[in-house]
Amino acid sequence: MISLSPSLPLGDFEVTFYKLLVKETPNLLKNYREWEVGEVLNDQTCQEIQQKIAWWLFDSDPKEAILELEQLNNPSQLCGHVFKTGEATYTCRECAVDRTCVLCRKCFQQSEHKKHKYLLHSSGGGGCCDCGDVEAWNKFPSCNEHDVMSEHSAADAQAKLPTLLRNKAEVVFQILLDYIVDMLVTVRSEHDELPQSLQQEQPSDEFVTVVFNDESHTFDQVISTLVQAISCSPSVASDYATLIDREGRSAIMMGDNKSCEDCKAIVMDTAGVRSRRRVAFPLQTRVMHSSIYAHQEHALFLMSWLESLAQKSEGLRLILAQCILKKNISDGTSFVTKCMLTDASLWKGARGGYQQLILAVVMLHMESKRKFGVEFVRAYDRLVVDFLNDDHDHADSILSISVQVLTVPTLVRYLIVEEDLLLVLLKSIIKTFCNTLEEGGDDFDAVPVFQLDNRKVKKHFRRMLYVLYNIKYVLSNVPTDWDFNLHDKFKTFFKTFVAFLSAIEGMDAVVYKRDRHVEHEPEWETGITLLMRFIPIMKPLYVWCSIRKEVLVGCLQVAVGQLKKCLEAQRNPTTTVTYNGKDYTFTDFDILSKPVSVHVPLTRLTAGLLVQFGKLGLSLQDTETNMDVLKLAEHMFQSVCLCSQTTAGAWRRNGLSLANQVYYCRDNNCRAEAFDRDLQMLQLCAAQADPNEFFVLLHTRMKLNEPHKIAEYLTSIYNEFVSLLIYICVERCTEGVGQVTMHDIAKRELIHILASGPRPHSKISKHLPDEVSETPGWESILEEVADYKNATTATSVARYELKDSCLDQVSPCFYHFSTASHQTNAQNEVIRRKKSLNQTCIFTPNLSPQFTRLFTNVPDLLHSASLIHFIKDTLEKLLDESSSPLRWSDKLFEKILYLCGFAILEERERVVHDQTSQFQFCEKADKCGLLDCLSRLSSFPAASLHKDNIKWIHNGVDEVQKRRQGLECEDFRFLLFRDEESEKQKRKEQAAQRRQLLISQMSIQQKNFINVSPNLAQAAPSVEDTEMSQSSSQQTQETQGSSVDGPINPTPSTSQPPLQRETSKADLVDEPKLCILCQDDTENSDYLVIAAFVQRSNVLAQTKHTEEDLDFTKLPDLTLPAGVHVSSCSHVMHFQCWSQFFLTVRTKEESRPQRMRRFMSSFSTERNEYLCPMCRRLSNCVVPVISPAKLTSITSNSGPTTADVSLSDWLKTMDELVDPPEHVPQEIVAHLDVDMATPDDVNDEWHDASDAIPASQSSTVIMGTLDDENLDEETEEDSMRLIVNTMNKSFELNCEAGEIECEDPCLWLWLSAATTCQVVETVSRYRERPLMAPPSIRISQTLASTLRSSVVLAARHKGQFQKSREDMFKILLGKHSTPLLSKHMFVTFAHLSFACHALGDFPYGAAVNDKNLLKLFALAQIVQIILLTDVNQVMDEHYNDSVLSQLFNQVRSYANLPACHKVCHQKLEQMIIASLQPFIRACVLFTRYTTTKPIPVSLEQQDDFNTMLSYLELPQNIVEFFDASGSCSLDPLVQRWCSHPDVAQRCKEAITNNQLYPGLAQVKKLVELDTDYSDVIAKGANFVCPRFRSDDDSVNPTMCLICGEVLCSQSYCCQQTWNGRSVGACTYHAHKCNFGYGLFLRVRESTVVLLNDSRGTYRPAPYLDEYGETDQGLRRGNPLMLDPERLRDLHLVWFEHSIPEDIVWAMEGNRNWMNVNWDHL
Repeated sequence: MISLSPSLPLGDFEVTFYKLLVKETPNLLKNYREWEVGEVLNDQTCQEIQQKIAWWLFDSDPKEAILELEQLNNPSQLCGHVFKTGEATYTCRECAVDRTCVLCRKCFQQSEHKKHKYLLHSSGGGGCCDCGDVEAWNKFPSCNEHDVMSEHSAADAQAKLPTLLRNKAEVVFQILLDYIVDMLVTVRSEHDELPQSLQQEQPSDEFVTVVFNDESHTFDQVISTLVQAISCSPSVASDYATLIDREGRSAIMMGDNKSCEDCKAIVMDTAGVRSRRRVAFPLQTRVMHSSIYAHQEHALFLMSWLESLAQKSEGLRLILAQCILKKNISDGTSFVTKCMLTDASLWKGARGGYQQLILAVVMLHMESKRKFGVEFVRAYDRLVVDFLNDDHDHADSILSISVQVLTVPTLVRYLIVEEDLLLVLLKSIIKTFCNTLEEGGDDFDAVPVFQLDNRKVKKHFRRMLYVLYNIKYVLSNVPTDWDFNLHDKFKTFFKTFVAFLSAIEGMDAVVYKRDRHVEHEPEWETGITLLMRFIPIMKPLYVWCSIRKEVLVGCLQVAVGQLKKCLEAQRNPTTTVTYNGKDYTFTDFDILSKPVSVHVPLTRLTAGLLVQFGKLGLSLQDTETNMDVLKLAEHMFQSVCLCSQTTAGAWRRNGLSLANQVYYCRDNNCRAEAFDRDLQMLQLCAAQADPNEFFVLLHTRMKLNEPHKIAEYLTSIYNEFVSLLIYICVERCTEGVGQVTMHDIAKRELIHILASGPRPHSKISKHLPDEVSETPGWESILEEVADYKNATTATSVARYELKDSCLDQVSPCFYHFSTASHQTNAQNEVIRRKKSLNQTCIFTPNLSPQFTRLFTNVPDLLHSASLIHFIKDTLEKLLDESSSPLRWSDKLFEKILYLCGFAILEERERVVHDQTSQFQFCEKADKCGLLDCLSRLSSFPAASLHKDNIKWIHNGVDEVQKRRQGLECEDFRFLLFRDEESEKQKRKEQAAQRRQLLISQMSIQQKNFINVSPNLAQAAPSVEDTEMSQSSSQQTQETQGSSVDGPINPTPSTSQPPLQRETSKADLVDEPKLCILCQDDTENSDYLVIAAFVQRSNVLAQTKHTEEDLDFTKLPDLTLPAGVHVSSCSHVMHFQCWSQFFLTVRTKEESRPQRMRRFMSSFSTERNEYLCPMCRRLSNCVVPVISPAKLTSITSNSGPTTADVSLSDWLKTMDELVDPPEHVPQEIVAHLDVDMATPDDVNDEWHDASDAIPASQSSTVIMGTLDDENLDEETEEDSMRLIVNTMNKSFELNCEAGEIECEDPCLWLWLSAATTCQVVETVSRYRERPLMAPPSIRISQTLASTLRSSVVLAARHKGQFQKSREDMFKILLGKHSTPLLSKHMFVTFAHLSFACHALGDFPYGAAVNDKNLLKLFALAQIVQIILLTDVNQVMDEHYNDSVLSQLFNQVRSYANLPACHKVCHQKLEQMIIASLQPFIRACVLFTRYTTTKPIPVSLEQQDDFNTMLSYLELPQNIVEFFDASGSCSLDPLVQRWCSHPDVAQRCKEAITNNQLYPGLAQVKKLVELDTDYSDVIAKGANFVCPRFRSDDDSVNPTMCLICGEVLCSQSYCCQQTWNGRSVGACTYHAHKCNFGYGLFLRVRESTVVLLNDSRGTYRPAPYLDEYGETDQGLRRGNPLMLDPERLRDLHLVWFEHSIPEDIVWAMEGNRNWMNVNWDHL
């Protein structure tokens, strides 16, 4: 018996522990027959071993010992919570050092950061909460819980532990760690390879086949392989594949060695053959002895236990951290080193296990973190090499833990100084990308030489980007103090970095294509991506360089020296260029014949360093560097000219590769270290070199000195060249270039971003420079320049609109307009808004800030002789196009005027301060004839649009000349505007005169027309007649209105005279007759139909539906579990036209290959689906358009229409008809023995009605479409039968109803009519709009066609299915086994109303039947409400007795329900009204579209319950519903309803299930969502896959918005089989929950998914940030709050059954949605 007794000596623990393992090895794994996927390890055995170790460690009960240890813990200053996948993380934008500093939800809720601007993200798992880390926060580093002064050291925490426990812990931890690392990192297959201490004397002969994960094989390949290898079902194979993907490996079988090897061979061979991609290796599979696999799984178990133990005790955690980092005496390596060096060979589960142990133990103490950082940096080269050769993601690699180490400032400084961290990181990149040609020495000037290897770059580029992130992390920690050691390390790093940039200089060079287009597009993404990834590095690098002047000077010298070497290596000769009579000598370089590149990072680095001198206020002499700026900028000149010529279209034959590179160089993502640096270098050259020399060099590089070579694109290149000159002279809003602040930069950027129109906050932030967007206060600047505009619709977003006061600050030549269209849109938008404000629409330049000292001479370029000569020469060429290939261009001319205007403005500002200023643009322009040329252009026809600009320039010249003479003058900038105002006034007067002349001419023409055509003039009504007619109409309306304003009689008489009523506008609308296919509006024998979509509905259900098919022979339960909904777009077609159209569509779809149909079409003809030929709306059937004439003929022929038949007589007749008496019938009415009228002291009236409806109007006809009186009866019958069959087939295919076995074809159509009517009522109630407000043509046409078709179809089958019809009436009369009170009243009423038309030999007409049925069902609804009332809502201590309360208890007594003695009359009345309203409203709709009763106008404006009762001819008092007629009571009938034996049981079930009124009458909404989206994320983070408990990020929690269930979406683990195909959890749930229509919220993406079988779409979740925008995917991270309007819109999608319509609409708009495999969601 092996025992770890507490008395066991420390030295004997290891031996005893290994003996225990040897003994328990056979029991570590379950028996193969008991294996389940993911459950191989015997947890019971592992727990027993762990308990024995714990008992020996604590020398007592482990649970009690741990509780005691927790009390010894010091107050925690650090949180250290390790994030799970999907958990919410918070970053304070105001206080965090960088974006990697995050808080957990618990700490955030207790911190000051909750009041600041913060970001919310969903964690990828693995990070730690930084609460309490003073280096992570600028202020408020701790929450309330961790805001403690930690005066306790690590030694103190360990000292609190008992001495024996400390000694035992060191021994146990070290032995367990050695065991764990040995089992994980050592590759073994046979039992003999185990350590001697773990070998069994008689090992078993069982082996295990283990399949490992890789990123080469797909899920389907692995599944199919496993099906063959182990002969399992696809479902089990899918589970294995999921486990392999999540854990990195899985044992798939256990057996003898041969069977396992055979299984391995099958897996490797099959996977290699089935792989669609060319992989160099098959699916990795290994056969190992079962004991080896058992020890490996047990090692993972023990590692998890150690982690949990360390979380309980601070002292034990510190001891465990020491053991993890302790180096082994034998090989000098520690646990963590061994794991890191073998990281690439471990499977995912083992990697995650030891990495989680490091995060939870080592990273929570600074000293242990420092030691780990040293080990990490020393192994970094090896780790990078392993990562490059590994196929697992970066998140699985140990390199992902670098963010925890390299973002701690003190630790980073220590590693830089002691371990040369920066150089280690950089060299890992250089070794991967470059070949070393020359090593650099210790001398600072000795720079190494590297050569870029494009093959290596393309192979490893994507993975090496993570190393660039690490460099960014390090450089982001700018040191606060600087010493020699740090300076020396940084100097070495910078020297190597410059050498690396020199290797990239000239990357992806291109040569101009003259004759033909490039045949193959070269690869270009690598260079641009590298540029993007360098930007985050360069920004902090400049900060490091400019910490001290001597550091900056030294760095510049290195960069300049290396740049000179690069230029000298090209050995370009010099050449002489003559311009404007002067000779200039430059480097000879022809951009049209030699290779040129946009990638010049070394030159741009030099420009960036020089800008830092500008920030410090230094001059070029302070650089202590001898440099010729024009020669140093040679590569920059080439790159700028290449970009300009490409933008002008001259390089289009070089393909899209070059065009894309140029685009990104000017795009917001790259321009900070591309175009902006180029411009800064050009400005530096203009400031430090001779302006004429600089101009001629730029002119020459653009090839404008040889216009014949670029004649085809000359005008465009001129345009780009002038733009470049404007940028150089005007743009100064850059720190170091101009004397500006970040506020000035942000304001100018924001103005020009918004110049092109209103934009949402996200678009503004995206287009801002990083230096601005990372400034926390830029939103306050946004509020200065823009107005916030709320969203106008539920699907739009809020936007910011530029203020009117900022319009004048918009420059048409702004240098950050990335494209010409952006610039044009901005100009047009500003002009549009200025016109609306009656402001001048010309663009004039504004003053720019002053240049810094280094750039102060840039404006000299404006008055240089070369530039002025160029402007004059260009203008003369524009005047005489025949002498030059240069063509007139408004844009070019406008930019030249802008440049001249800015030069004049610059001179004016200087002259204001110094009349003798040497800036003499006006004088030089006058001498050379430039002003004369402008004067001549003012009369040039093509320049007529620019007259105001030319006049503005002349005014400026005049003012400058006057000021130089010392004369006082007015500011020329405002003279033109006043002249323009006077000009506008003149134009207004002239327009008024022209308008008056036109009016007089029209008057004369009218008189002439009257004289010529007097008959037409007499036929037209005069104005007086029209006014009299309107007055008479108004008077009539007032008279009619006064007749119904009085109070309502509490007991209205049935013999009261009918009131005159107004006709609703909706009643006067004609139904469409024109066929949209044949465009024929003539009446013929073919039915008109409307395109419709039929679907099974669960919207109105109060309970979750069952899986049973719809039984149309049974009336639905009162909870309405399911229905059938019909919707339509209302477009009309002939039935034959539609049949031919659908046949064409089906033939076209069937001609497609079967596998391509899903990717080519958004609908399925296999389900009878098609798109409406007019509006492209999804449809799957047609509904006939029934003419009023046909409806009238049916209702009028059904029997007498006299309305004086009493309810008691009608009931007796009905009773005799459906149940012929063989004996004395039981009475269903009784004479009243008491007066049921309301006493005077108790008011049981409902609210006053505004109108009363006469009974005589119940049979009149509304709306007309098609006159069917002359149709051939047989043809009509055939058409109707075909239409009904089409609807039946569509319902079977789309509603998952299977084959409809019901023989009666009317029943499902009746149900669909009732359901559709109720849905319209529900939507109206939810929208809070009047029910009878003029509806859309879609709704009115759908209701009219569906309800009338039900009437017509019932009449077609008159006398048929008599038994089922009679059964319905027996239920009504209480003579059936089915109780009426358990049924849904409105649906039952609709069925019986339709059945009246189908019931043979019925003596009464439709009007009489509908009137009496309506009163009976209203009574039945009231009785049902009384029986199912939540009595707690009607009881009150201050109750008052009344007839209604007595009636309430009397009805309940009929059903043997207990009486309620404290019923409040008012509460009871309000409850009954509220519960009855949906029934009454639905009946109003039903009556509106099945009869021709006109709707009161008052109902179109507001819902009035009493008016609805009057419209339906129902009593105004609840008690009166129990009166049949006169002195007869319906009490016997009510008693018969209530005494049914099933009613009492149904009432008990309703109370148990809380299915009571008024809850049953309320609108069933989607699940209630949390207001704060962080609460939703928190709930999603706690979700665990129901089949595999894993925190892996493949689990995507998705919540059903219909029922609230959370699912594991888009994962193989939870796939199910539906109709023989494998579907994802969401698709399967959609079929189970809502007949295949799904509405889901993807928690981690803030995205709503709409699903309908094999199609779907995405839409943003109904959450908005403070700027009124959604955040689909949580990319921006702004806090999200629930938006009522978007939630309302989502509810309408659900209520209106528009899920399939929205999906198809989205798929038609974005064809990419068709490529998504929606089945797997």
